[in-house]
Amino acid sequence: MNTCLGCGACQVACKDLHGLQPGEFFRRVETISVEAGGQKVYAHYSGACNHCEEANCVKACPTGAMHKAADGTVVHDDNLCMGCGSCMWNCPNGAVSFSLTKGVAQKCDACAELREYIDTAARLGTKYIRVLGDDHAQPTREIDYKAVAAVMERLAPY
Repeated sequence: MNTCLGCGACQVACKDLHGLQPGEFFRRVETISVEAGGQKVYAHYSGACNHCEEANCVKACPTGAMHKAADGTVVHDDNLCMGCGSCMWNCPNGAVSFSLTKGVAQKCDACAELREYIDTAARLGTKYIRVLGDDHAQPTREIDYKAVAAVMERLAPY
């Protein structure tokens, strides 16, 4: 929590990546106020699905639409969802919401597309992904830029 500035950029990026409608969120930025040393102190928090090990939403889903993926994340299959809302009511963190446009539950997918992109970029020839501020990071092999561009076009086609 001590690194979040409360700017909401992560929330907007998430909405943009997933094409969420106004009022739909997978990630929310909240400002929390607490008393410390006789003064009100504000802290910012960026929260999304915790991908719980023993996920109540998974246990409550009658169709198996909400389930654990092989990588341990809790994922949702729109095609199996009947829109009953059991997962929403059983999530203690409020991370599951209802899509009025699709008529099904929806939630954070732990940036599955971005993780796929990073995996793809690694397979295309980069040994590691450059970290912000690391100007010395260099790929160890030549990168197939056309293949990377094709993945990026699929992720952000504008």
